[in-house]
Amino acid sequence: MNPGSQMLILETYAIVSALWLVALTVLSAKKRTAPLFRELNAERINIVGPDGKLKLTISNRERLPEPIMEGKTFKREGAAPGMIFYNDEGDENGGLIFGGKKENGRPNAGASLTFDQYHQDMSIALQYIEEDGKRRAYLKFTDYPDISIPQVQAMLEKYEESQREAVQNKMWEEGLFGRERVYIGRDGEKTAKVVLSDANGKPRLIMQTAAEGNPEIIFMNAEGKITNRIGQ
Repeated sequence: MNPGSQMLILETYAIVSALWLVALTVLSAKKRTAPLFRELNAERINIVGPDGKLKLTISNRERLPEPIMEGKTFKREGAAPGMIFYNDEGDENGGLIFGGKKENGRPNAGASLTFDQYHQDMSIALQYIEEDGKRRAYLKFTDYPDISIPQVQAMLEKYEESQREAVQNKMWEEGLFGRERVYIGRDGEKTAKVVLSDANGKPRLIMQTAAEGNPEIIFMNAEGKITNRIGQ
């Protein structure tokens, strides 16, 4: 075999080997999983959609975002670390928050998982609260009007500051801030109870068992008067 033929064979071999190596590298890359982060420190993580709108935030207390609805930002009361959920329009849609510490030697703690009615407040709430030596834990369902929180806020802002408390109380009576319909939980007196209320938020049926074990069922009318009671 002449030297020219040998060189051609070697060059062909080198090219084929290089192509094979590239193919193996590509196939390996396709099978490779995403980089593994065993630990990540951050004050806040934002999950956004292709349009850049927030879908979920995970943050500490200091960087918890303010509520936003219909493009308007509101002041949040009682910020805590946790997660905030957002709907497809970028409005807050519920969340999970938690916290706890001792104050004057007593625990002050709580946790809350909520799901909001569209453009409204907590339609479903699973909550735990401990304060002043008492603990409450419950699941509750609340009805809200069809108008949004920004609309209710705009109605309130039409009045002078001196009038707003009275107006706000009237709005509560009219159900503009929601009416609790179902409560299932344990109250601060260690009583386990189920409370079913009518559309006006008036309790009509209560089933409960006190801490000492006495069970009872209470029927009530719209005025809050007990009409029947079954128990020991």
